[in-house]
Amino acid sequence: MEVGKIEAYIDMEKCPSLEEYCEPMRKCPLGTIHREQDDSAAMGWRTYVDSTKCDGCGLCVDLCCGGAIEIR
Repeated sequence: MEVGKIEAYIDMEKCPSLEEYCEPMRKCPLGTIHREQDDSAAMGWRTYVDSTKCDGCGLCVDLCCGGAIEIR
């Protein structure tokens, strides 16, 4: 990560949404939020932010229904 770069992070313990209902994933203008299967995760999947694309705009924070995303 670049020094001083601001980007989104997802707390999977707070992530309540199924992929088809995840507003941040569907509406991110840069397409930075993705979900992948992860059998070691509690839900069997994990959601992550592609830090190479995220510009830290914060739209995902406003859209996340579970408060699972923060900008730092």
